[in-house]
Amino acid sequence: MTATEALSQSLQSAMEDSLPECIDIAREILSVPVQYIGGLVIRSQPGESPRLDSGDLQDDTKGEVTMENGVPVMTIWWTLDYAEELDQFMDRPILEPLSQRLIDFLPGRLAESMR
Repeated sequence: MTATEALSQSLQSAMEDSLPECIDIAREILSVPVQYIGGLVIRSQPGESPRLDSGDLQDDTKGEVTMENGVPVMTIWWTLDYAEELDQFMDRPILEPLSQRLIDFLPGRLAESMR
């Protein structure tokens, strides 16, 4: 095994160790509950992540780590059709805040795992 292959495997293992925490971060973004004020349901405003109502979107958060051309890749996704609609067409961002949180979280966590 070459040094590059060993590094890729080590990084893949660190990413797999970090995946549950990354999924938790995604679920946390979707954890602000809807509010009920005087019988009205207050949902997210444009520009805010979708608020938690039924919990289906939060429960539907999935992830995996795969190797693509020798490079480990982490993917987080939702199978519910309305996840893309909320994020892309209704200005209820999911991917942008998730990406930012993972950019802040992953480098330190991966470095810690690979020590």
